Amino acid sequence: MKFIHTSDWHLGRDFMNYDLASYQDNFLRQILAQIEAHHPDALLISGDVLDKPNPGDADLDKLSGFLNEARQMTRIILIAGNHDGASRLGFAKGFTLPEVNIVTKAAQVGTAIEVPGPDGELGALVYPIPYLSPYQDRAELSTWVDNGGVRHLDDTLKQPASKDDPTPLLAGKPEVLFGAALRRIGRDLERRNTDVPVLAMAHDYLTQVDPDKEVEPLGNLYPIPISLLDEIAGGLKGGRGINYLALGHIHGAYPVDGTEVTAWYAGSPLPYRVSESNEKCTLLVEVDPDHQVKVEKLPLELPYQVTRLQGSIEDLTNPEDSRYQPWHQAFCSINLTETTLPPNAYNRLKAVFPRMLKLTHSQGTLNGTLQSGAEFRELSELEIATEFLRTCGIDTKEDLALLTEIYEDTVGGTEK
Repeated sequence: MKFIHTSDWHLGRDFMNYDLASYQDNFLRQILAQIEAHHPDALLISGDVLDKPNPGDADLDKLSGFLNEARQMTRIILIAGNHDGASRLGFAKGFTLPEVNIVTKAAQVGTAIEVPGPDGELGALVYPIPYLSPYQDRAELSTWVDNGGVRHLDDTLKQPASKDDPTPLLAGKPEVLFGAALRRIGRDLERRNTDVPVLAMAHDYLTQVDPDKEVEPLGNLYPIPISLLDEIAGGLKGGRGINYLALGHIHGAYPVDGTEVTAWYAGSPLPYRVSESNEKCTLLVEVDPDHQVKVEKLPLELPYQVTRLQGSIEDLTNPEDSRYQPWHQAFCSINLTETTLPPNAYNRLKAVFPRMLKLTHSQGTLNGTLQSGAEFRELSELEIATEFLRTCGIDTKEDLALLTEIYEDTVGGTEK
């Protein structure tokens, strides 16, 4: 069975007020061409197809137009990410075609999408896990329903001591909800007792977690131990575990180590920050009848590049300097290294690097280390709000994380 895995399109996003609409049209055309060339059994889109809390008509038209073209060539399975929850993908409720499966709610977790094989028989099972909100979705995932329609508590919860006791709920933590989602998948696999390839999809930050070290959130999502896949999903036990996990949220394409399950991030099809790579792709995933997985990167051509530059203003503005010449049209941040800030530095650099997004100045060195100095750029709304809270003495990690979450949900930010 063959699949194309992609994620994090962020339709509607700009790059520090630079319009990216035409560039997003470009990668959508490339993905359609890849579908036509490779004939996958399904296209897996692992979340964050939209970028804003309230997407514009043009972005919804762009997405629905793509789905209508792609569904004529393959089945589509799309999950919601932390940028595009159920309400944002609500326009898709009108899709009743079997070729388009859009999964946005926790209640859908544990229900497999059956992908036919070349002979028309069951070829693979795909279990979508949309982005799970730690508090909004924990009630749903605290229980599960058996084949007879009877609802049970999750395995980690105890039955109430009496009828008067409230129904216990899972802790509002990403790893706890992800574990409950995997248990739902495991139950369905046990019920089916089939040996076809099994794939899952998720929009989360899965990584190796050292219990003795604190891991920072990435793009407002807290880390989930990748070891959960082997502890709960069963790896390849009896051929009935998850063979491939199609991940979204991180904008780089790479495999996640530390698990028997083959798990990959597909990355974003465009670089959306100057710190990102200029190598973007989709993933061609093949799972054979023996559950062996092969993953191949399908490169995407980029209409622009990103970089971070550092040097003296004389070197940076020298049109013949081969270190900087290839980056004149790139979206970039620049750090000047002179001891004193050169006069009219911003305008001189902007003339050479018209897409410069940020300029900083390092004021000399101390023990061979560049010292941070002035920064010249327009602050975002989130940065202004963060600085305001800090001036009020509200600066704990939890406070700032909550501010970022509120900003993402109401305004739309620039995090992963």
